[in-house]
Parts: sequence; C-alpha cells; structure tokens
Amino acid sequence: MIGGLDDRLVSFVESPGFAPAAIVVAFVAGALHAVGPGHGKSLAAAYLIGTDGRVRDAAYLSGRAWR
Repeated sequence: MIGGLDDRLVSFVESPGFAPAAIVVAFVAGALHAVGPGHGKSLAAAYLIGTDGRVRDAAYLSGRAWR
C-alpha cells in the first residue's frame, strides 16, 4: 500500500485496546440505529414479548400509534 499504510493499519487493529473500543463503538452505533425511524414496531414487539403481552395489548399499542 501507499507508504506503509497497510502495516500501520495492521498494527492498529492488532493493538490491545482495539477490540474493546470496537465493541463499544458497535454497541453505540447499534443503539443509535435502533432508535431511528422505522424501528418502533420492533421495539414494541420486543416489549410485548418481554412482558408476556396479549393480542389485546398489541391492538391497543397499534391503535395508539395511529393518533
């Protein structure tokens, strides 16, 4: 690569702090992505599953979403 850039990138990825930092960055990016538009249905479904929600609860939540 240009001017040893490949060696510097390899040493950066192999450094001891890279893996924990990458995990934190991935977690934050995933969390930001999850709260973006279009993910409300997934979050509501996860809530209903986690709380043993009934069909009636799902219908109530969907009715509230259309207001």
